[in-house]
Amino acid sequence: MANKLIPVIAAKAPKSTDELESSEPVFGNCFPKLPVDSEADVLAEADVLAEADVDSEADVLAEADVLAEADVLAEADVDSEADVLAEADALAEADVLAEADVLAEDDVLAEADVLAEDDVLAKADVLAEAELLIESEVITLSMFKLSIE
Repeated sequence: MANKLIPVIAAKAPKSTDELESSEPVFGNCFPKLPVDSEADVLAEADVLAEADVDSEADVLAEADVLAEADVLAEADVDSEADVLAEADALAEADVLAEADVLAEDDVLAEADVLAEDDVLAKADVLAEAELLIESEVITLSMFKLSIE
């Protein structure tokens, strides 16, 4: 057998540069072996979780207190704002009514003054006319008396 045949080899896949991939067999156990937790580790983890629960519960309670206080303050602000607005409306309405009363009183007084002045002038005119008539009668009677004599 002088001439041995060399078998034909198929192309090889390139080698991976990842160390983990190259260190584990393809069909082997892919999960790393984890150390078994000791009782101290389990208790420490339980303590951490309990503290986290207490912290988160305290955070929730603190946030609830803050929200409740914010709601109370917001409601108080709304109430006081409503009170201020109602009081401002009442004061504005009272001012308007008082001003209207003053204006109405001024109008009444001015009208009364005009009417009184008109009455006085009318009476003065009547009196002046009456005096003229009386004088005219006196003159007429005097002339008549002189003409008779």
